[in-house]
Amino acid sequence: MLKKFIKNKKITVVDGDNRLGTTSGELKRKLQDMLSNGMNIKGIQIFHYASIHYKTRWNSYSLRFLNALVNSAASIKYEGDVLSLDDREEPELQRDTSEILAIGLSNMFMCKWYGININKIGKIPGSNKRCDYRFQSNNRLIIYEVKGRKDGIKAALRDCLKKKQGYSADLMYSTICHLPRDGSSVSLHLFDPPVNDHYEYDEYYTMLNHYRNLCEKVGLTILSNQIYKRIKAFEESGDWGGTSLEVGNVIKLGTNITLGNRVFWTRTILNNNEIVPFHIQFGLDKRVIEILEEWNLQKLKEISFIEEVYERDGKLFSVISDGSLFYMGNESLNENP
Repeated sequence: MLKKFIKNKKITVVDGDNRLGTTSGELKRKLQDMLSNGMNIKGIQIFHYASIHYKTRWNSYSLRFLNALVNSAASIKYEGDVLSLDDREEPELQRDTSEILAIGLSNMFMCKWYGININKIGKIPGSNKRCDYRFQSNNRLIIYEVKGRKDGIKAALRDCLKKKQGYSADLMYSTICHLPRDGSSVSLHLFDPPVNDHYEYDEYYTMLNHYRNLCEKVGLTILSNQIYKRIKAFEESGDWGGTSLEVGNVIKLGTNITLGNRVFWTRTILNNNEIVPFHIQFGLDKRVIEILEEWNLQKLKEISFIEEVYERDGKLFSVISDGSLFYMGNESLNENP
């Protein structure tokens, strides 16, 4: 099963309402390239890009996410160069897997298109009437709604339009992933329906919520709690503060994993073969941990890491731009791989 996650796949990208005609410069070039050639991915990256937005504690991962991951793995077709799904998954389970596949593909698409770090993308809090995600690029606020559908996209687009009515942004996209279960190609459809009202945005707020959630997954619960306190203080005062965080010796409680010249800190996220037939772990680059502890927000804003996906001795690794590690394998990362 794990071999499916490392194989190169291509996603068809469709311009739903002439976004290419409204863009220019590097954005236009990148979009044209993906429209012409598709978006190249590896399966493990889909779940890496999706998983960071599912809340969890380090020893109790979201069963909704895990079940969808396993069921998606069973339905991804290994053959061929395009990402496609078969119908082996039970129909009642397809809703959750469609959501997670769509989130992962859409987040990855936005990062590739706008050339941004995943830590710049934040989930908009609130009820289901709110839009899904937001980020800032060149002082422009961008909001996007994500949908995943097995059959057709028109109904999904109508729902996106309803959710966007209470927003104002420089750009507001809908990314609708068509996920047929008949073996035909998966595709991502890009739209830009109109918006109206203003929604306040703070780039540090987005990044710090991102790393607060990521630290929970990695097992840095004290650091996560300290970040949360700063976030709550900012919500009351509008000031991020400038002093270092008080985290004690929490790093000594985990495991350091060395990959090349990079060191990641990790704890086992899941070790229960009754739920999934392999281990899943998150890690975080120690340089990011140090920046968070120092509370150097400007430096945090500037960091960006080279993405890597590779296999080593039956272990699958994904490292993306925020400095996070996503691991899948038959054993836990309790020693240097």
